[in-house]
Amino acid sequence: MMNAIKKILIGFFLIIGLPITSLALFQIIDSNTAQDDREGAIAALFILGLPPTGIATYLILDLKHNQRNNVDKNKIDKEQIFLQILAENEGEITVLKFALQAQLPVEKAKEYLDNKAQELDGNFSVNDQAGIVYKFYI
Repeated sequence: MMNAIKKILIGFFLIIGLPITSLALFQIIDSNTAQDDREGAIAALFILGLPPTGIATYLILDLKHNQRNNVDKNKIDKEQIFLQILAENEGEITVLKFALQAQLPVEKAKEYLDNKAQELDGNFSVNDQAGIVYKFYI
């Protein structure tokens, strides 16, 4: 919800700030502009153009930072669930159990466990009842 509000505000501030900034810069750069008009363009740039553009830039950077933090938090959460299941089951974990506890699709859970098996030298076997059972030595 908060991200949606930030995105709306970013759009709003950019719609206001960018045209004013562009027009003011064209007025400042144009050699045919009178000195009074150039001074007015500079005032418009600093009063009406740059503040909304700066606020939009700040919101964009804040949104990116929050997204990075959420990705890092999700990685840590998955790792904690993975380790907890291993501890509870003497180093064994199934795709279904991990998918349920981590609230992931089965394909994503299998991909995660395959990567962990390679990373931690884990083994796996196929079981008729549980499917693929990964074994990690802890």
